[in-house]
Formats: sequence, structure tokens, C-alpha cells
Amino acid sequence: MSNANEAILKLLTERMALGLKRYGHGIRLHDDTRQWGTKEDSWEEMALEEILDGLIYTASAILRLRDKRHTIEL
Repeated sequence: MSNANEAILKLLTERMALGLKRYGHGIRLHDDTRQWGTKEDSWEEMALEEILDGLIYTASAILRLRDKRHTIEL
């Protein structure tokens, strides 16, 4: 297995462990996702919301890096 694959698996494992520590359980497939703010009882909707948030965070990180590069170039 490549180092990148191992790093990805480590990130996923750490994230699952954080959820277990924070909420006291792993993923509960049959929970109603509306309790966390989705309009429908839908893990797909939950994932879409998380992906969209991730895109916002990624764009923010890119803009921050651009600002740093611009500052260094000055």
C-alpha cells in the first residue's frame, strides 16, 4: 500500500474515532438525519451538505494561500 493510501486510511480512522469519542457511538445507519438539520431523512443530503461545506473550506484555504504568496512577492 502506498504512503498516500496509508495516510488517507489514517485520516479516516482518526475521524471515525473522533466521532465515537464525541458522540459515544459510530455511524448509526437508521438514525433519522432530520435531527441534524436535513430536510429529508437522507444520508445523501447530509453528505451533500458536508461536501458543499468542504468546498467552501477548500476555497477559503486556497484564497488564504494566494494572499500569503501575494504578500511574499511584495
